[in-house]
Amino acid sequence: MSNTPFVEEEKREKFKAFLAKKFGELSEKIREYIFPYSNEDKAVIGNDAIVILKFDSFEEAKSAAAALNGFDIDKAHKVNAVTFMDYDKVVNMDDKYLAPKYFSMIDLIKWEESNLIEMVMAKTNSKVFIGKIHYFKKEFNQIYSMPLNKNASIKWSPQGKFLVSNDENVKLIFKF
Repeated sequence: MSNTPFVEEEKREKFKAFLAKKFGELSEKIREYIFPYSNEDKAVIGNDAIVILKFDSFEEAKSAAAALNGFDIDKAHKVNAVTFMDYDKVVNMDDKYLAPKYFSMIDLIKWEESNLIEMVMAKTNSKVFIGKIHYFKKEFNQIYSMPLNKNASIKWSPQGKFLVSNDENVKLIFKF
């Protein structure tokens, strides 16, 4: 637990009894209280110190950390509680700050076009409409329309990038 009051060596037993009252049933699972400082450290530490609590299992320590995090010891001290595993992760983090990678607007637009927009062809009895549909915006933007003859066949290429229109002897290819 961090953000606990500094407790002099001669007052630690009394402080443990005080915490046992405040913690209730949780205090029965605490095997040992460790105060990793001495009275001489008061000038350096000030009134904010830490207390290490030992438990029989990691599961007990994890549930205790969840229960004690944000616990008010007094008006000036609200406990920050983490397990040793979490503390170890933070301590072993690299000291050098790595700024998050931001994408350019061009990259974001390309991602949106490749993931959220799809080409669509809609046929009626007399016309064919070609356009793009955006999944989130729920909008259809028409790109092209053409009359549909009875003998015409219109199909997408296997990759969906070309539209092929075959009207008897005339073959049209549109790239999208």
